[in-house]
Amino acid sequence: MGSSLFLSRLFELKVKSEFDSDDVIEHVRVLPRRLHMNAATDAILNVTFIRAPSDALLKIDVPLIYIGEDVSPGLRKGSYLNIIKKSVKYLCPADIIPPYIEVDLSELDVGEKMVMGDLKVHPALKLIQSKDEPVVKIMGARVSEQKKAK
Repeated sequence: MGSSLFLSRLFELKVKSEFDSDDVIEHVRVLPRRLHMNAATDAILNVTFIRAPSDALLKIDVPLIYIGEDVSPGLRKGSYLNIIKKSVKYLCPADIIPPYIEVDLSELDVGEKMVMGDLKVHPALKLIQSKDEPVVKIMGARVSEQKKAK
């Protein structure tokens, strides 16, 4: 979850005249667009940024964080959580980019699902995907657990 939270955060970037110089030419607000990592070691090789001025509208993959699993009626009955989406794409004003969106599972029972239109976000955010696309569903008990119950 760390890299996806990083990709939805704004940063202040200092542009210097030379590598070792203390002379700052410009302060730029940026959003990380892509994180390039070594496949074997997961070491960060490069980060690609885009400028994010206050008046910009940016397409952002906002990560989803699931809460309320411990009190969900469906999960308490032995069902399991089927996470369909880990992030949702929005068109966001640069000043209102959420670092993440909480998905509250505390009211979901067996067979119920949440769709993208159910997510609670700032009204200025425009969903780019279909609002009827599922995000998460509480599925019936696992087959192995059903056999144990018999």
